[in-house]
Amino acid sequence: MMKKLLAIRRSTFYCSSTSKEKLFFLFFDLFDLFDLFFLFFF
Repeated sequence: MMKKLLAIRRSTFYCSSTSKEKLFFLFFDLFDLFDLFFLFFF
């Protein structure tokens, strides 16, 4: 489920034209990494 969402988000990330959108999606990618970190270590 999560990987599917990430894949959709990544395709949106690469299709997005403005740098503001790219930063926005990059922020959410980092947020997902923290989410995974907490799932594995806490």
